[in-house]
Amino acid sequence: MPGSRRTFISGLVGGSISVPISVKARDSRSQSAERAPFWSDVDGKIPTTTRFPGRVFVGAAAEMPTSRAGGNSTWLPNGSFGASWAPRDAQFAVMQDRGGLAVVGMSRVSDSDDLSNAASVGVGGFVVVDGSRRRPGWALYADVQHEATSPTQSYGLEVAAKNKGNDYTSNPYRLTYGVYGVWLAAGGDDAYGGKPANPSNAALVVLKNKHTWNAGIIIGSDAITGTDGRVGTANALRMAKGHAVAWYVPDGRLGAAIRSDVTDAAGSVLQIFSNDRIDYLGSNGRPIMAFRGDAQSSKWLLISSSSEGASPAIEAVGENAGLMLRTTGSGLVQFGTFQASPSVEVAGYILVKDSSGAERKLAVIH
Repeated sequence: MPGSRRTFISGLVGGSISVPISVKARDSRSQSAERAPFWSDVDGKIPTTTRFPGRVFVGAAAEMPTSRAGGNSTWLPNGSFGASWAPRDAQFAVMQDRGGLAVVGMSRVSDSDDLSNAASVGVGGFVVVDGSRRRPGWALYADVQHEATSPTQSYGLEVAAKNKGNDYTSNPYRLTYGVYGVWLAAGGDDAYGGKPANPSNAALVVLKNKHTWNAGIIIGSDAITGTDGRVGTANALRMAKGHAVAWYVPDGRLGAAIRSDVTDAAGSVLQIFSNDRIDYLGSNGRPIMAFRGDAQSSKWLLISSSSEGASPAIEAVGENAGLMLRTTGSGLVQFGTFQASPSVEVAGYILVKDSSGAERKLAVIH
């Protein structure tokens, strides 16, 4: 708003000074308003530039001392109250006086021009991890301290995405327009800083510091278009051919994996879990196979592979467990290879049941 105010700027000449700052309002709705120069070589005018060669403390952070050792007089006087190291080590620190937004970065694409071709970024964080010391670097960092007295949620990072345009849907082979919540791009931008030499390690890591997460990833019941968690279906994860979900054993080697090698939609395969049932479907919902359980079951099926010289097995497991092979209509059970032979002596029989439940005897011959 129009007028002027004073702020404390620390470190300009080795101390703190009070500087009057004039605030001039500009009507952003007026498209004919003259744009203030930003770059002298682009705009042809010398822009107004304010430089702070020292440190700057704003709000409650103005109580920060000039020394590194010892405490301070802010509401984070030492480490027992929270991350007091943050304002201590900061070049620019803001501690909000009224518990609101401490630092805001906003940008508008329509304010850009073809001369500068500048990217519209609300807030950017950049770090160059160089030197020979074993010190990591963070382009962005968030730290949440949820106190025992707080009855609400705490968020390390929230990305609120609003789409007021067309509805676009991407897949692993076609990333189209639209709104993306988090975009993790390996390799960075080789237009500056050089080209990447190797793949980046991992796009997302969930780990433990001094305690654990109760869950790694949660997707809200109605968060994905197509279902509200009760009716409908939706893609919670989209991957390409050859991508696998893999599990590793404690020595770091692969223990298990689920992978798709399907190359054609006509050969698609779908696994569906429903109440006490697993269905496998082909393209267009064509049934392939199904498994159905019984909530009271005490008998079950075991299918085993075998080594050389033995045979794979299909076994009924459980006390007095039988195995039912049921056909429909005129369908028949097929097994073995027929061999013609002359009359032979019957040595015994194997007791089986037919589809009606009647017992039958299969002859055993020498």
